[in-house]
Amino acid sequence: MVVGVGVVIAVVVAVSSSTYGAAVTYNSACGERAAHNGTTGEVGVRFVVYSDSVGGNDVHRELIGTVLGLDPAPAFVLHCGDSVDGSDVDGVWGDFFSIIQPACNTYPFFITMGNHDEPTDAWAERMSSELYYSFDWGLYIHVIVVNTLIDTDTGSAQYQWLQEDLASASMMPRWIFVIQHHPRYSTGYHGCQHKVEAFSELYATYNVTAAFQGHDHGYERIFPLNGYHSFVLGGGGETLRNQKWTDTWSAKFVKTNHFLIVDIVTENHLIFTAVKHNDASQVIETLELDNGKPYLWYGVEGGASTHCQCDDSWKLPVAIVVTAAVPLACVILAILVGKLFQSRIMFPSPEDP
Repeated sequence: MVVGVGVVIAVVVAVSSSTYGAAVTYNSACGERAAHNGTTGEVGVRFVVYSDSVGGNDVHRELIGTVLGLDPAPAFVLHCGDSVDGSDVDGVWGDFFSIIQPACNTYPFFITMGNHDEPTDAWAERMSSELYYSFDWGLYIHVIVVNTLIDTDTGSAQYQWLQEDLASASMMPRWIFVIQHHPRYSTGYHGCQHKVEAFSELYATYNVTAAFQGHDHGYERIFPLNGYHSFVLGGGGETLRNQKWTDTWSAKFVKTNHFLIVDIVTENHLIFTAVKHNDASQVIETLELDNGKPYLWYGVEGGASTHCQCDDSWKLPVAIVVTAAVPLACVILAILVGKLFQSRIMFPSPEDP
């Protein structure tokens, strides 16, 4: 399986891997990284995930400080997009890199594109020449970075690549993680994003462990619909927003700044721990996942219905009603005005000259 050939990742990291199981060398803008031996069956690995740091430099700086204080330290960091407010705006990248610099001197960052990071050509010029890619970390971890700002339908080049990558990755027992900006399921301000529905179906088909997303500004964990877990991690610094509605598939929603710690304990057991951005001892929740029991959390086996659908179907009929009502109201108003004008002509008031 070819993974990340010649990919420049977020300027911070360049992956020069060739095939699965080969060593991966990280050439970082923050300094040279030693080769990571991908041939070892490495467990005891920790990594961190967060998103939507744009516009919140103080919170972002505190978050990075907290990550730097983690013991054990993470092997790498994943960012689910919205790093800056406009990739073509002078100065914004300087702020972003100055904040993450202390951390990326120690471990690599892998960053996908968010809607605030547009335009795409400016992102490609400043960040990654490859808009989607994947990499292995040891034998048991496979990470896929997709881009939901470009074409995501079943006929797109990205979809075909994703399907092939997942098919190859799922041939061996391992943890498979995906990062993307837009969430398929969310009860936050933006809600469910149908543009990634085709990707979501692939995640279910090829036994993805978890999808990490941003876009909505808060923490949300989704019950494992169709077998994979889903997190919305938009608490990296952007202005927080309230939960818009509740649904049976939403396991937990918290309006707070945060990040997620993922601990690969063994090849069959991992732990997700969501913590406050400025204090890792303030745990939002912990989820323990066993590879043989994908619905295990808090030691209780169970799960949401695999047939749950995103409950934002109301938007379409409402839009139709509103679209139809506006011109109808204009017609009624015109008729009423015409009637009033006509009545004044036919039955003028005594005061009229």
